[in-house]
Amino acid sequence: MKDINEIRKKVVKMSKLSNPKMKDLCEVFLELIEYIEERDVM
Repeated sequence: MKDINEIRKKVVKMSKLSNPKMKDLCEVFLELIEYIEERDVM
């Protein structure tokens, strides 16, 4: 499995694109990543 930080960097980079739908999608991905990190900590 890839390092979650790498994935986050890619998502953040993608979220800087001008496409509004892409931004929404990236928001969802970032929330998912946070959720996964919280689960991993437990």
